[in-house]
Amino acid sequence: MFKGAKVIRGPDCELNDQISEPNVVGEVEEVVSSNDEDTKDSVRVSWKKGGQSHIHRVGRDGKVRTT
Repeated sequence: MFKGAKVIRGPDCELNDQISEPNVVGEVEEVVSSNDEDTKDSVRVSWKKGGQSHIHRVGRDGKVRTT
């Protein structure tokens, strides 16, 4: 993942009530760490529908929230 990447909700997304449609496109705003380690295992996504921004893990604990 990289800043500017276009993404959709992944199979492990837990924000179904906030991102109700599975094919809503979002854009990665930044790659971040979800903990104190410098592992860069998450991304902040700005969702085009609704204008919301959320942090989603990418591969952490075998889970993928965005693809």
